Amino acid sequence: MRVDKSKRFQFIERSDRAKYIGLVYKDFLKGKVADIGSSGSDLRHYVEDEYIGIDILDAPEIDITVDLEKEKIPLETGTVDCVVCTDVLEHVDNFHEVFKELIRISKKYIIISLPNCFNYEIIFRIWFGKNIKFYGLPDNRPDDRHKWFLNHSETINFFKNHASTYGYSVIDSHGHPLKYRGFKGNIILALVWILSFGRYKQLSTMSSWVLLEIDK
Repeated sequence: MRVDKSKRFQFIERSDRAKYIGLVYKDFLKGKVADIGSSGSDLRHYVEDEYIGIDILDAPEIDITVDLEKEKIPLETGTVDCVVCTDVLEHVDNFHEVFKELIRISKKYIIISLPNCFNYEIIFRIWFGKNIKFYGLPDNRPDDRHKWFLNHSETINFFKNHASTYGYSVIDSHGHPLKYRGFKGNIILALVWILSFGRYKQLSTMSSWVLLEIDK
């Protein structure tokens, strides 16, 4: 069982994120897989065995509808071989409680990703007084908000510190890089490298990923 680092690629769209998970974590998507915050359930195409799409929105492609801020995940304890929860926890106030729910239903692996809010794109937008999607103060009340403003290193450290509490270990972690476009993107990348003062990875990471495995 291994994470296929050679299959990592840069992406933006949710459907591409499902492909990313399906390729990079292929070895771990075995048995019963619960996809928390599944939205269009695109990951279903990459799971050979049992797939359960769980989301707050009720739709034909969703198997279980649940509001994580009000309800527990309606699955039995220790019955899911691999729990996938990507870009979900930042949307809930009860971050720690939902993380415990992921631990509860899992019996082997958990894949989690969270956005890095301290990347250069967000910092530049703050610097120049621009609106930040999911944050800031838009003219109209948004349907969705991020409740947590996270950086890459604290995210990785959080899961490393808390995993052991529940009998798990982080067996892989990485930062998924921002997607650069063309000549302008390369110029910005070079400037970030020069001005990062040793914090290049923090500034160039779009999202933070961890893979947890239950201790044997």
